[in-house]
Amino acid sequence: MGKKLLHESTATALTQMDGIFEATFLTPGAGSSGTYSEEMLAEFGPKAFPAGSKMFFNHPSEESPTRDPRDQWGYLSEAASAAEDGSLKGKIKVLKHWRGVVESLAEEGQASLSIWAMAETDDDGAVTGLFEHITNGVDMVAYPGRPGSAITTKLYESARAHSDETRVDASAENKEEGNMEKVLEALAALSTKFDAFATESLAAATANVKAEADAEAAEVAAKAAVEAYSAAETAITGAELLPSQVNSLRAAAKRGEDVAPLIEDAKKIVGEFRTVSEAAAGEGRVGSVFTVESAAALIPKAW
Repeated sequence: MGKKLLHESTATALTQMDGIFEATFLTPGAGSSGTYSEEMLAEFGPKAFPAGSKMFFNHPSEESPTRDPRDQWGYLSEAASAAEDGSLKGKIKVLKHWRGVVESLAEEGQASLSIWAMAETDDDGAVTGLFEHITNGVDMVAYPGRPGSAITTKLYESARAHSDETRVDASAENKEEGNMEKVLEALAALSTKFDAFATESLAAATANVKAEADAEAAEVAAKAAVEAYSAAETAITGAELLPSQVNSLRAAAKRGEDVAPLIEDAKKIVGEFRTVSEAAAGEGRVGSVFTVESAAALIPKAW
C-alpha cells in the first residue's frame, strides 16, 4: 500500500442551477494519480468531500504551501455523492465576491477542476481509499488534466497513517524529528551536568558538616580534658603527698587517667610512714624519725 496526494483534474464544466454550481469531481477509470473504481468513489467520496469542503483557485505549491483565504471562491453546499454513471459529483456554493468570475469561466467552459486529497493506493496503482481531512477540497485550475498526466500528481516519500489525519511533507517531518533529537540530546547533557553538580555539592556539604562536627567534638573533648585535669590538680595538691607522688599523679592526670583511687593509695602510704615514724620517735630510736627523704625511699616504685 502507498499514500498519494491526489491532484486529479477534470475538464467537466460547471453547471449552474439556481445559484448552485454542480460539477463532476472524479470519474471511474485510469487517471493521472491512479485508477478509480465506482465502488471506491461511492464508498469514500462522500466522506472525503463533506459539506463545507473549501474550493480555491489553484493548488498550494512548495513555494506557497499554505492557503490564502482570499483565494477561496466557494465551498460544497452538501457532501459529494456518486452519480448513476459511477462518477463523483458535488454541488458548490460560490462566494458572492467571486460569483461573476466563476460564472464567466463556467459559461466559456474554462472552469476546470482538480481534487486535492490524500489517498491510499495498492501496488498496481489502484486507488483503494480516500482519507477524510479538513483540507480536502476541489480547486479550480488553468488547464484540465488528462489521464496519465504526470504533472498533476505528487508522491509522498513517507506519508503518515490514516489515523494521523494530517498531511506532512517527509522532509519537514524528518527535519522536525532531527531538531527534536538535538533538543533531547541537549537536555540529556544538561541533566548529566546537573547530576554531577548536585553530587559534588552534596559531597562538599557533607564534608563541611562532618568537619564542623569533628571540630565541635574536639573542642568539647578538649574542654572536658582541661576541666578534668584542673579537678585532678586540685585534688592532688590538697592531699599533702610527697613530691614524687605529686609528680606521678600529675603525669597520670595528663594522660587522662582517673587519679582519685591513686590519690587514696598515696594517702595510705604517707599515713603508714607517719605512723611508723612517730612510733620510732617514741622509743628513742635514732634515724627512725619520719622525713620526706626516708619516706620517699620506701615508696613503691610504681610511684
